[in-house]
Amino acid sequence: MRITTIEAKAIRARKKQIERLEKQIGGVDVLYRTEDGIKVTTLCKWADEFDCDNLLSYKEECKKVIAWCEEHDVHYYGRPNEYLDDDGNECRFSEYDGIQEARVLNKKGVLLDNLS
Repeated sequence: MRITTIEAKAIRARKKQIERLEKQIGGVDVLYRTEDGIKVTTLCKWADEFDCDNLLSYKEECKKVIAWCEEHDVHYYGRPNEYLDDDGNECRFSEYDGIQEARVLNKKGVLLDNLS
């Protein structure tokens, strides 16, 4: 069976669409994927995609972020550069910790938010 030019173009277009989706989560560009497939992105990339600058109040934007995370099975990891954990230990913002938390929670991705 021979594939027509139109069918070949449709197949190539679908492959490109799949590749693009692999580089995104919920429409937001991914920085990278871990070896076990967790997609890592940032709040800045999320805000760029949804054009949120000055459009929403802080409270409305927080609700939108959390709803997006829940809808797309993404863990929100937001911490300041330096903070105290529940036991009073000094800690630092860490992409690795965010990824680990997403892994433990069995999430598809993590949205990193450095609150500093």
